Amino acid sequence: MGKKDYEGLAFYLRKYDLPIPKTNKLTIEEVIYTSGNYYKRRYFDMEGNEVELRRINA
Repeated sequence: MGKKDYEGLAFYLRKYDLPIPKTNKLTIEEVIYTSGNYYKRRYFDMEGNEVELRRINA
């Protein structure tokens, strides 16, 4: 992170008092395997259930 990026982030965090999310921690294990010529990934929680990860753009 560049110096300007850090200063901007620090200013934002000081200006806005953001609430801490009330969520439980979740540990996810990534399994990477090959299928043909491609690498594929699957994700599992600690109980062995497969989970789907999605990126959310805010």
